[in-house]
Amino acid sequence: MNILEEIFQKTEKSDTGFCLHYQFLYSLVLGLESKEVFEFGSGFSTHCILSALSKTGGNLTSCDINTIKQNGNITEYSQNCENWKFVHGNSNQTFHKIDHKQYDLILHDGSHLSSEVLVDLNNIYPYLKHDGILITHDTRHHKLGPQMMSAVEKFTKDKELEILTLPYGYGLTFCRNKGNKENKVNLTWSKK
Repeated sequence: MNILEEIFQKTEKSDTGFCLHYQFLYSLVLGLESKEVFEFGSGFSTHCILSALSKTGGNLTSCDINTIKQNGNITEYSQNCENWKFVHGNSNQTFHKIDHKQYDLILHDGSHLSSEVLVDLNNIYPYLKHDGILITHDTRHHKLGPQMMSAVEKFTKDKELEILTLPYGYGLTFCRNKGNKENKVNLTWSKK
């Protein structure tokens, strides 16, 4: 079964908010021609990212407080990908132990405590390429949304970022980096 069929099936079966964003996430990885992606949290999003990275030749690093065995949404496909590095632990504590790259795309769907999310976003920001996209999930969630959005708003203050929130699927907030001009996303595709 191809990834788009898998995404469709997951969307049809699932009641999680992120299921409405899987197709977009896959497309975003492809569109940015991503070579390096970082993910706070892991799950079926990992599968989508890795499927797209198989086409771009890129790598994914995921940091999650849950082990691979504890997370029922980690697919066998993800576990077998050689271009996936999984780091177990609280991202606030393990972040500086990771050998970071300059990232084209960053997904935050890990901790949902405002203080921890803010630390994560501030820690990862120096590694976000110019025109790179940082995504935070659950910014419009009925219970968690205010905490998540508060962290995003504090993070974006006084930074060179464009921000947009998709209101559905519990909210997905995008930040496009207008800074870090010495490390740009490398887009080579052009319509002929």
